Amino acid sequence: MLRRLIPLQDDTASVKKVRLRLAETLAALDKRDEAIEAARRVLDLEPHQLEELQRTEELFRLLEAWTDLVRAMEIRAEVAGETGEPAEALAVLYAIGALYAEKLEKREAGASAYERILELAPGERNAFDALREIYASSGDWRRYAAACERYLPGATEAGERVGVLKELGAVQETRLGHKDLAFLSYCRAFSERPDDEEVRGAVHRLAEETSSFEELATVYEEVGDSVEK
Repeated sequence: MLRRLIPLQDDTASVKKVRLRLAETLAALDKRDEAIEAARRVLDLEPHQLEELQRTEELFRLLEAWTDLVRAMEIRAEVAGETGEPAEALAVLYAIGALYAEKLEKREAGASAYERILELAPGERNAFDALREIYASSGDWRRYAAACERYLPGATEAGERVGVLKELGAVQETRLGHKDLAFLSYCRAFSERPDDEEVRGAVHRLAEETSSFEELATVYEEVGDSVEK
């Protein structure tokens, strides 16, 4: 009966409503594959509404259709961000990361969700830590360094920024072999905390190894009289 109603609808919203009811009915009848296909067709139609997406997610979760659930959640995160619901968008993106790790057992695939979180809220430490773990375990140090750069604008405490910059400098030097970039990262840390002996030592060592003495002099000029060369 519900299938016959679909071509009788006047607009996309009505078609989606009927298709969603059809998917839920098929699921209640234990027709899993048909229910999943019907729910997929709901997602194929735009525009999307948050309430409709939540119902679709619940259906996919009930049917343990994890890949389809990820797709529905990704759409909801995008819609939430576009409609002025940033908190909901972040919560959904974190849930996507957890879903990849716990149900799909592909933790590294959840990196895109955590990257999106940092785009929306650069200071989200939990997302940053998740990316650090994912990229370190996979040996993707280029993306590790990029995650550090993406996180830094949202780090409000000087001590935290210095810690991330030290980590970034170490990765650039020892993992990526870019001593020139490492020097710049340590210089940024030195500007924040000129009294940090570890940072100061790294700045001087890398200035010598990269022949960046003029740049080192400029950094000292910017820092002022708070330290001695």
